[in-house]
Amino acid sequence: MSSGKFIKGMVCVDDVTYRLERLSSGYYEVIRLSDEVCAGRFGFEGKVRLEPQAVDAMCLRRIARHAVQRGKTSWVFHESPTPPVVASEPESSEEQAPVTPRRRLAPA
Repeated sequence: MSSGKFIKGMVCVDDVTYRLERLSSGYYEVIRLSDEVCAGRFGFEGKVRLEPQAVDAMCLRRIARHAVQRGKTSWVFHESPTPPVVASEPESSEEQAPVTPRRRLAPA
């Protein structure tokens, strides 16, 4: 097993299991578990960048797709920024009054 790399998880494609290792932000190496061979690398820089080595590009694309769909990459955890909340000033004294029901509930 490789040392000094952050293992993100496992993905199974075509009955073959691959280990995903994070090399840097948005860049991953794919290791085939059966023989510990580097199958290739993929990264996210606006679009997916593939670097196949021991597998063809279509297989590496499917591995990357499964990794993203199953949440194995850090890329899927980026949060969307939330818009700032602007506090509005109450316009009249009616808005500050507590809310009371218009009708009463039947006794239990």
